[in-house]
Amino acid sequence: MQQHLGVEVRVVRHRKGLVTIDDYAELIDKRTRLLLVSSVQWINGLRLDLAAFSQLAEQHGCFLVVDAIQQLGAIPLDLSGLRVDFLAAGAQKWLNAPFGVGLLYVRQGVQDQVRPGLAHGLFALAEPAQGWVRYLGDPGLTPFLPLPLAPDARRFEIHGMPKTIGAAGLAASLAYVNGLDQYAVTAHIMALGDFLIEQLKRRGITVWTPAAPHLRSGIVTCEPFPDAERVHRLTQALEAERIYPTVRYCSGVGGLRVSIHYYTSREDLEALLAAMDGIMKKL
Repeated sequence: MQQHLGVEVRVVRHRKGLVTIDDYAELIDKRTRLLLVSSVQWINGLRLDLAAFSQLAEQHGCFLVVDAIQQLGAIPLDLSGLRVDFLAAGAQKWLNAPFGVGLLYVRQGVQDQVRPGLAHGLFALAEPAQGWVRYLGDPGLTPFLPLPLAPDARRFEIHGMPKTIGAAGLAASLAYVNGLDQYAVTAHIMALGDFLIEQLKRRGITVWTPAAPHLRSGIVTCEPFPDAERVHRLTQALEAERIYPTVRYCSGVGGLRVSIHYYTSREDLEALLAAMDGIMKKL
């Protein structure tokens, strides 16, 4: 982006896996046009206060863009009282939907201020008055469609045709997730996270995930060994026992990442810990 568009990108640096709104505020000036955050960090599960970031963006008159892929489906998110301009999330994570589809939220009125920068798909255009079937069946049709962009968030659609099968899978997933008590889901995730973090610390294992519930999500990341090679070997041994955490590192933070969701039980975590105890003695 810096090379191709001449945009200056300022990166907030973490401190032992933590960043605060003050860290972002220090980098904002009158030239700042966009504030980009992940509502939940993918490495250690740190959760940001979007209400505070909404206020910060409002104060400085810049767009707030949120990546919520690690939050939706696990932690409730109500945008009605927030000044979030754009929010995007792939569906394959906590929503348990197919790969290749996702969600885009655009705050009402914002779409008129931003023009899509990528080539537009057919369905990014305003639907013809008589519908697509009649429009595409017109003998006078040419490849140069004189249609304006859609008046809503559809104008940011880049695909020529909608991903119908994936969208159907996402719709089924959303119907299921919306039928759950989201606050009970979050309470379940937080309680199991408390248990896992406590047990890991008892074993002397470094935990990168914040212990405070308001800073946490469903991700718990720990560093069983200081070298990545043994962490990878531990994961491979766990997979052999049909236990499937992941290994993730970025900017000096990471290790073994465990994802706790509504279908995770305490017995699952106890099995993980027991397996880790046995395997780590051999590594």
